[in-house]
Amino acid sequence: MGVPSSMSILGGEASDLLVRFVNTNGMVFDFGWGNQWVTITSEHSSGAYIRYTGGSLFGKTGVSSAYATTGTTFTPATNTTYRLRVAWHSAATNVAFYVLNPSTFATIWSDTLSTNLPSNIGMGHGFRTYLTGTPAAQPLIDHGYVDIHNMNR
Repeated sequence: MGVPSSMSILGGEASDLLVRFVNTNGMVFDFGWGNQWVTITSEHSSGAYIRYTGGSLFGKTGVSSAYATTGTTFTPATNTTYRLRVAWHSAATNVAFYVLNPSTFATIWSDTLSTNLPSNIGMGHGFRTYLTGTPAAQPLIDHGYVDIHNMNR
């Protein structure tokens, strides 16, 4: 889990994570911006992030626990490396979610949300992975790097 200090979204921010899912059995995974990074298993009440649960990746936004989720999902293959990207529109009016080929940057899956977008609140940024239920300890992901950049520059 990575947790930098709080930041406000002004528009144009994007973040990439290089990740390989090793074992997705019972796993929940979040990557992006959110306000709940301290208690691992608590849902972000406000944020914009990619979530994995129940066998699929999808985009999710939320404001004060009112959520929107993307209309499409992506099922990642285990032991395959992906580049995940969460990108805010230049005016912060929507958020795009991507799964990219890590070598060519070709889009494998994408979707966009323009509802329940947090604004004027500080959010942390990072990723986290945890197990639900009582599965045996297991490796869940391998990750390369996290990059935050501004697409407007």
